[in-house]
Amino acid sequence: MQTLARHGYFDGNYSVLDYGCGKGDDVRELEAHGVDVLGWDPVHKPEHTPTKRDIVNLGFVTNVIEDSMSSKKLSKKHSHLLNECLLPP
Repeated sequence: MQTLARHGYFDGNYSVLDYGCGKGDDVRELEAHGVDVLGWDPVHKPEHTPTKRDIVNLGFVTNVIEDSMSSKKLSKKHSHLLNECLLPP
């Protein structure tokens, strides 16, 4: 997410879905900078329905998956939520 910020992706032109946002620290930070962001988490924010966004961050979710094949399946499963780019690759 920091790399995207450095390259101007959070200038207000892109919407973001933080899938597996936990308690929403990144969501609050992006909101503070005027980014159209939605956070979803099965434990902490299950009431939010994930909707299609320009950028989908699966960073936290894939960090806790040890099997790289499972990580790729997760990315593929959620690609319908994506307009521009899916993180991580």
